[in-house]
Amino acid sequence: MNGERWNLRLGANAMIITGEEKKVFLSPNINFDVELAPKTVFYATATGKVSANSAWEISSVNRYINPDLILEASRTWLDGIAGIKSGAGPGFWFDVFGGYKITDNEHFFLPQVSMRTKFGNVSNVTYYNAKKFFGGASLKYSYQQLFNISLKGVYNSWSVSEIEREEPAGESTITDIKAFGKPKAELFGEISVVPMDNITLSMDYYLGTGRYTHANGSNIKMDNINELNMKGTYQLNETFGAYIKFNNLLFRKYELLYGYPQQGFNAMVGINLNF
Repeated sequence: MNGERWNLRLGANAMIITGEEKKVFLSPNINFDVELAPKTVFYATATGKVSANSAWEISSVNRYINPDLILEASRTWLDGIAGIKSGAGPGFWFDVFGGYKITDNEHFFLPQVSMRTKFGNVSNVTYYNAKKFFGGASLKYSYQQLFNISLKGVYNSWSVSEIEREEPAGESTITDIKAFGKPKAELFGEISVVPMDNITLSMDYYLGTGRYTHANGSNIKMDNINELNMKGTYQLNETFGAYIKFNNLLFRKYELLYGYPQQGFNAMVGINLNF
């Protein structure tokens, strides 16, 4: 449905899950936006899905997953967000938003621990029912395609609980359950400058705080992710370009996944080919 200043879509997603217990999974598919004032829009969406958690999908998140595992599917009943975005001034935009997500059988990665070595070289998976409330804001400013800056902050509040099963699925019993590996607060920043034709200089920053893991019978607080990168690009023509990138300029030591330290300061030089 469409109005003069508003748009509304009401629908539902229906998915059939096959296997020993065939089920029909339903989730909303709703989208709404309304223009409150010139260049100011209120928006809201609600959807859901079934994630198969195939080996290909998980490898992009955690390459150290135990290859013997066959992950169970996750069911997101609701993934909703609402907010207000506005072009407050020439080249300036802001977005204030909040949302709520409900997922059954959400997977969390934990280090594999053995009694002999006290640590393994792969990650195992534990499953919880998870609810997440998140809220944040983002700012963007652009000046005549010469200068761009963006900043985004997000706060995540997780609530996780055990899954009621008739038979144990292999998860370890943990009394103090947390959203293992998930950051509580995140900050994203990016600046790009075009000092002359064909040359772009950019810098990006990411901060992730409040992460925990579980090993040897207790929860462990992980170091914050605190990474600053810089990149310079030279575009010779529409086909060929070259770049140089400096990663981890703050020389920080942390782990994206527990037991696997992130690489320290490193640099990369490469060539772009655009077909």
